[in-house]
Amino acid sequence: GAPFQLAPEDLGDAKTPDGRDVKWSRARMIKRAQELRKSFTEDEIKLFASPWTAPPWMKAGQSIPARAKGKGMHHDSNGSSMPDEQVVPWVGGKLMPSAYDDWAAYFARFFKAYESLGIKFWGLTVQNEPDKLPEDKAQHWETMFWTANETRDFVKHHLGPVLHCEGLEPAELKDSDFCDYTRKLQIIVHDDQKPQVLDEMLPILADADAMKYVSGVGLHWYMAPPVDDIDFNKRVRGANEVPGTPTIFKNPSILDKTYQKLKELRHDGFLFGTEACNGFYPMVEKGEAMASGARLVFGKDATTHVVKGSFQRGETYAEDILADMSHFVSGWTDWNLVLDEEGGPNWASNNVDAPILVTSATEYIRQPMFYYLAHFSRFMPQGSWYVATSKKYVGKPGTFEFKSSQSMGWPGNVFIEVFYNDEAGHFILQVLNRERSSKKWMASSGDEAIWADVPAQSIQTVIWKPSWLV
Repeated sequence: GAPFQLAPEDLGDAKTPDGRDVKWSRARMIKRAQELRKSFTEDEIKLFASPWTAPPWMKAGQSIPARAKGKGMHHDSNGSSMPDEQVVPWVGGKLMPSAYDDWAAYFARFFKAYESLGIKFWGLTVQNEPDKLPEDKAQHWETMFWTANETRDFVKHHLGPVLHCEGLEPAELKDSDFCDYTRKLQIIVHDDQKPQVLDEMLPILADADAMKYVSGVGLHWYMAPPVDDIDFNKRVRGANEVPGTPTIFKNPSILDKTYQKLKELRHDGFLFGTEACNGFYPMVEKGEAMASGARLVFGKDATTHVVKGSFQRGETYAEDILADMSHFVSGWTDWNLVLDEEGGPNWASNNVDAPILVTSATEYIRQPMFYYLAHFSRFMPQGSWYVATSKKYVGKPGTFEFKSSQSMGWPGNVFIEVFYNDEAGHFILQVLNRERSSKKWMASSGDEAIWADVPAQSIQTVIWKPSWLV
């Protein structure tokens, strides 16, 4: 079979091919996180893996997009510029059909290698961002492109049978206990942007043989999420289309329709937010391509990679989470938990922001994004339910309410959603106010109600247990 081994960064206490000593490791960080989690909950961390590319020898058709070719955007571990000939084997291209079996075996060997370290995964995505973007925006980092038909066939004839131990798995992995583990892995398709998800996933979602293996659909937020400055927040994700007003997003009902289609052949299927981050737009001060146009549309904060202490970036996370969960999405993932003050390191100059910024060998900063995420991760444990409500006086999450809509009773940029913690037996109200002034809100159930003021540009989490809820 195809050779496979974990990298020094996975294992730690090892040397990389370029001679660096690696003391930290992914395995060590995961185990420490698992230990810390056990101190306050019995729920295990759910880990999912996401490949960005197969090894170059499995691929064909690689190329560096024109906007990155010869621009010195790629750097090695020492910060030295990498020549294009070293970069191109990893960028773009497709998996050769002759390598489908080997690549499927790589997945199984990856999970076996981590299992030997005492770490098990919950799921995997087939490919991170399989869609190739237009040439002026095309990915210039490690990538591999798939059509939905190719993904369907790979899952149906290769990856699914390997993980379900149906005779294609590597000989050394023909182990009943390991097969019991890999059969339960949640296979997630798409793992890409929301607007095109339904059209692109139809070949997979309509194929019963493929859906025997597929559990969920992964979603990224980059086209285009809520913006830091609400004055520029005119084309946020899920914006309702107003006649004559341009929008770069489809109505959020696209997620509803995707979920309904998914459930036709997979009753336990799910939608899952697999990647999001702030600061990904091109930055004028860095001389990055298309930065000036992006700044005109999205504003200065959104087009700055790292903005320390930004509460607005916490707001964008909360708005997107609330919008997703009100449209059948059952989880949400930040791309980078920890980065340095420049939003890196990143070999392809793809710097972004993060909830935690490391400032020295012994110090770090917790950004407001960290605390906004805590409103959800701390108060909404696994198994919490979304509660559909009748909203008469608040804007719908994911919808930008134009100023003219306020005459209809909608205080734009104020969002409220209700969830239910089955184990604790109480409601969780998440109230987000993106406006620059405080707002009043109220929720009622039967003849009981709860109300409060939410300060300007803030989030509130309220635990409520009406008397009838026993």
